[in-house]
Amino acid sequence: MKASMTFLIGFIASLTIAFMMASYLTNRSMNTVGMYFVVSLIPILIILAMNSIYLFFLNLLKNKSMRSLLSFIPVAILVILSIQGSLHVSFIEGDLVFVTTVCAISISISNLIWNLATYYPKSNK
Repeated sequence: MKASMTFLIGFIASLTIAFMMASYLTNRSMNTVGMYFVVSLIPILIILAMNSIYLFFLNLLKNKSMRSLLSFIPVAILVILSIQGSLHVSFIEGDLVFVTTVCAISISISNLIWNLATYYPKSNK
């Protein structure tokens, strides 16, 4: 599977998950949900792009089991960051725990699909 496809899957999953989490956290206040998108969309896109580049370089490995094991390192890092109580960066307004939670879920979905495509490639019949 190409890295651009994992980026697309992760982006669609992150938009869906971000909308569901933001509407749950704000009791469906659409103004606040829109603010969550404004504040968190760029960091989510940056993290998804970094994951796609990482998966592109993992594709160069020959050992499939090592490749699948190493693909869950970004997920583990994001889960550790999302467990923290607060995660502040000085030049980004807001708390990044929301961003890391959304990215952990969406990257785990896209990396799982990438692993399945690695082990079960599409047949050319």
